[in-house]
Amino acid sequence: MKGHGTRRRRVYIGIATALVMAAGVTAALGQAWVIAKVSFYMGEVGFKKAGTEEWGGMMLSQPLFTSDAVRTGMESRLEVKVGEEGVIVRIDENAELEVSTRSLMEWKGAGTKANLRSGRLWSNIRRLAADRENLTIETPTVLAAVRGTVFRIDIPNVATTIMRVYQGEVEVRDNPAPPGGGMREVGPPREVAPPREVTPQQWLELVSANQQLIVTRGERPQISDFDVEEDASLDWVQWNKKRDKELIPPESPPEEPPGEAEDQPTGLAVDLLVVGQEAPNFAMKKMGTVEYVFLRDYAGELRIEAQMRGNEQQVVVLSFFATWCKPCPNEMAVLTEMAREYQDRGVQFFFVNFGENDRMAAAWLETHPEIEGTILMDPFLTTAKKYGVAVLPRTVVIDKNRVVRFIEQGYDEAHYRADVTAALESILKLGN
Repeated sequence: MKGHGTRRRRVYIGIATALVMAAGVTAALGQAWVIAKVSFYMGEVGFKKAGTEEWGGMMLSQPLFTSDAVRTGMESRLEVKVGEEGVIVRIDENAELEVSTRSLMEWKGAGTKANLRSGRLWSNIRRLAADRENLTIETPTVLAAVRGTVFRIDIPNVATTIMRVYQGEVEVRDNPAPPGGGMREVGPPREVAPPREVTPQQWLELVSANQQLIVTRGERPQISDFDVEEDASLDWVQWNKKRDKELIPPESPPEEPPGEAEDQPTGLAVDLLVVGQEAPNFAMKKMGTVEYVFLRDYAGELRIEAQMRGNEQQVVVLSFFATWCKPCPNEMAVLTEMAREYQDRGVQFFFVNFGENDRMAAAWLETHPEIEGTILMDPFLTTAKKYGVAVLPRTVVIDKNRVVRFIEQGYDEAHYRADVTAALESILKLGN
């Protein structure tokens, strides 16, 4: 299936008489605060501090100041949260990205800029307070102003940029920076020339949903529809769409008849939790008792009390549920069966109640004899918030080293058991 019709506009530069401001207005103040953070990475990644040439390692939540850079190696990926609203930007293998602030003198004025020097980039700004975020993406050949948009950019070579837009619109212009980067000198104040038709080196385009823009240095940009179905089959696209679904709650949940929804929104404002992140610690009371369960009783560096009891590190499976959640009983019944299968293989299963009391949970469980296991209570939603429970049910698998290895949002009867089993077998095979 092809995307909808092409919409292209020839643009004439019509700027009223103006004075070029004096040189020296920069974004140097950006050094005073963090403008991005590393929220996820996998494989071989590197970090380079502004003003240096040496690449080093990085950590999760690595702060990035203006002109700091990150890169990925073979079979590696990295995700950063840019700006105050946490706009998500990801790069694929063999990519390099620099983040910085824009000065008032630059296109679109003051704001945040991400400079993709090589590789592939994906960004989803559709649901992250786009009206307040002002981000531009720079490549060797284009500048793109993005707001409320889902798009990706490929740089197959230093002279070419390919952009595909999935939702929203992207305003794109030529990158006037000289090859190899660097600042151009700004002369004394002068009057700007009158309006004239754009040339291949001076253009502005609006790229809409299901359209692609191909720009080669020295040539006019080309806009066309792209094959949506073929594009959706690409691993890079599939992986990003899955990540977006995990991280970004729907703008408005679909209206469905009671009992028919496959998952149910909780309305809770939650923290970001992604695969590869260290699992947040928790302490939750077992239903009907005064005994507390800590994550560090089973994963990561065990508590002294757990060591004294002879506990050993185990894989932990958390399933968040509520008595009003229609798909939860089916998911919990599957996990009850799996808990029996894995009881001698170092896997610990817990059901976490979402914001209810012991009496309500116990009464509900009496009507579901197919569900057995340890019930942990989270009446104030402290753990649910840390574990990103925006939708029920939600399953999180944590390895022995206390690293999140699998997240499933909602319940898909056709694939749920196979997906959880595959995650557990992979973890156990690696000895994690």
